[in-house]
Amino acid sequence: MALPTLLFFPNYLGGGFGHTGRCLALAETWRAHGGRAVFALGGPHIQRVRDAGFEVHEMQTPRYTARHNTGLAYVHVSDMAYQIARDGFDHPRVVRQAMQEAVSIIQRVSPDVLVGDGYALTRLIARQNDLPVVQIVKSVAHPRPSPLIWWETTPREAAPPNIAPVFGPILKELGLPPLSRSTDLLDGDLLLLPSILPLDPMRPLPPKTYYVGPMVRRAGKTPPPQWLLDLEAMQSPLVYVTVGGSSGIAGDETFFQLVNEALGGENYQVVVSTGGRKPPQDAPVSPNIHLVPWVSNYHILPRSQGVVFHGGYTRMEVLLNGLPSVVIPFHTEQEYYARLMQRAGASIMLPYSTAPYQQLNVRWRGGLPWKQRTYSLHVRTQVTLQPETLREAVDALLNRPALRASAAALQQSLQAMDGAEQARGLIARLFNKSLVPSPPTIPAVASSPLPG
Repeated sequence: MALPTLLFFPNYLGGGFGHTGRCLALAETWRAHGGRAVFALGGPHIQRVRDAGFEVHEMQTPRYTARHNTGLAYVHVSDMAYQIARDGFDHPRVVRQAMQEAVSIIQRVSPDVLVGDGYALTRLIARQNDLPVVQIVKSVAHPRPSPLIWWETTPREAAPPNIAPVFGPILKELGLPPLSRSTDLLDGDLLLLPSILPLDPMRPLPPKTYYVGPMVRRAGKTPPPQWLLDLEAMQSPLVYVTVGGSSGIAGDETFFQLVNEALGGENYQVVVSTGGRKPPQDAPVSPNIHLVPWVSNYHILPRSQGVVFHGGYTRMEVLLNGLPSVVIPFHTEQEYYARLMQRAGASIMLPYSTAPYQQLNVRWRGGLPWKQRTYSLHVRTQVTLQPETLREAVDALLNRPALRASAAALQQSLQAMDGAEQARGLIARLFNKSLVPSPPTIPAVASSPLPG
């Protein structure tokens, strides 16, 4: 039986590569088994998907806007509604226009199944076109989510965007019930968790939901850059620092000054990725600090002894390489994963800021013809992380065997599950209605650090 055609809708509006990268991992596996995979995509990663050999149909609504340093050290985000407002879905007209673009793509592609990853409209588009939908989800971005925040209390004044007036009319037109929570938009016929229990805890596992393991692309065949080979030849320990391309911190001079003061002059080499942005001009840089716009994880991680990063989905590649890490989160979801990795014994979490929250009141349309609704956003603007604290944490990465042993235990569990292959099998069973999806085996780990 021929595999169905998959049409992917990764969320591109935040600028990061995580959603698109997971979809690419599945698409490449699907293609390797003879299936067709197509992308509906906007934003900064279109060419990267095309370079991988996939057909891309561009999405124009809402218009993607690159986000550079915002001057915020940390953002408290307690609800997916904040993402929806950020992404530009502020009026039913915008939602309808984006859905009409999707209809046009569906007419050209004739897919059998839609696959979403964090994109708010995939379920609605599937309903409108009478297509099954698969959602790649997280424990905290799921129709029945795990609690996102357990380490602090959400400020009493917090008022997330009210997205009901934006989506209510469309849900009614499609015969769907009103939203009980924002993550209802991520519901589907099959929900895939690209992780394992200790790193994305859901207990008990909700219906239609399956752990499949890490969904990361296989190593490419391009050779590593010469500068990296030269560093490797020095036979010094190598620490990799990256905060992701979508972070407001990427390219921020304050962050790079912190790294330089903390790690400069040490007896190891430090490669700092600037997320594709130009490094700060005329900033003093220690000889052991190497700023690069971008480097492939396939090349840098196997040559590293430790990683400093933000807590995004890069965590899967870090742990697949058995590497301990220092995690500096810049928003709530990143802190959620940082704390889970720390509880598992594989990471040290360092807050970038412990300053008091400040409340920002943000105006948006919220379903009305002009911007007159308000929601609150709680942020920290002052960086409080000190160079000596970061230096001590990196020293622990390189010299504390327990951290490396815990990372190695998680590595073993992750390597036992091929997320893209597990997902392929489940989707194939979903499409063949005579078969019922059966959950993949979840490997045991030494500990299951769950919040609460």
